[in-house]
Amino acid sequence: MYVSNVIKTAFGGLLLLTMQQVIAAPQDLPVKSISVPAYNMITDTLQSIMPTIEGKRNDFAMQQICALARGEKTQEGINATLKEKGIDLAKIPRNGSVASLLINGDREQQQMTCAVYLANSVFAPVNNASYFSRQPAKEKADKEPKSTGWSFWQSDKKEVQTPKTEQVIFNQAQFVHDAQVKMAIVQATAQMYAVIAENIQDNKNQYWADYQQKIASIVYNYAPEYLRKISLFYKSAAAQSLVPINVSLNSFTVANSSGDMLTQQAGNVMFTSKGVTWFGSGKILGKEYFSDVMVINAVQTQAKLPQPTLQEENVSEAPAVNNKKSSKK
Repeated sequence: MYVSNVIKTAFGGLLLLTMQQVIAAPQDLPVKSISVPAYNMITDTLQSIMPTIEGKRNDFAMQQICALARGEKTQEGINATLKEKGIDLAKIPRNGSVASLLINGDREQQQMTCAVYLANSVFAPVNNASYFSRQPAKEKADKEPKSTGWSFWQSDKKEVQTPKTEQVIFNQAQFVHDAQVKMAIVQATAQMYAVIAENIQDNKNQYWADYQQKIASIVYNYAPEYLRKISLFYKSAAAQSLVPINVSLNSFTVANSSGDMLTQQAGNVMFTSKGVTWFGSGKILGKEYFSDVMVINAVQTQAKLPQPTLQEENVSEAPAVNNKKSSKK
């Protein structure tokens, strides 16, 4: 009954208002934009241009592209690696595909593609299964003590052994090394987000697609510096002791002696530096950035109809309505 009344109110009670307005256009609203967190805008843009091969994420190919982008491998070395994997180089297109970056030598595009791939990796689901292994526990033979006297319940007793058990081994050394790499990537990504957020501050009241194009352009220009910063942050992280605070199959928290703490779980990331949120929860280097995004077409309609006026009893004439609107550029 309640739902029915709500529907009647929505469609019946507003009928008079609709008739009075005759034609209502969203362009008539004075505010045509909404404030959106730059953190989400940048993240969504990076995820929308995530490099894939045949529609799927290919970590092996991206590792090779990143090696080329950072100058760690030569083209000859990459070709040899691809042949070892049974990949026919002649079948890789020279252009038009992410796979093309494996052979075409486009360094700038390789750097941007690697940067986008690594920046997106901080939001990837965590899988720590490779750090845990099961090994048989040492066997122990527990014999029953010999009885000094006869008793009926010991008469058929034989020597027994405890069943074989397994123990879980955690490869902490490998985990700490990989966590240091991840921390360096997050620190460099936070800095890149700040560069992007600052560079789109002057772009007021643009559409989402316009912001995305601007963000992609900034990443393209900043990619070489981003890759360099990852290397610098890693060298700094490797020089400090990193302590695992909590490690499970799908999450982890680590901290170092400088007061940095990184938590990654279920596609979420939180990096704090000396208690300040450096990256995560919408914050970038401890700040919240917002940008105005147009959600209503600002193009004015050609014909404008009079706006509705409030009618009061005992009023013979309604006040004149000024139809002129100021156009805001």
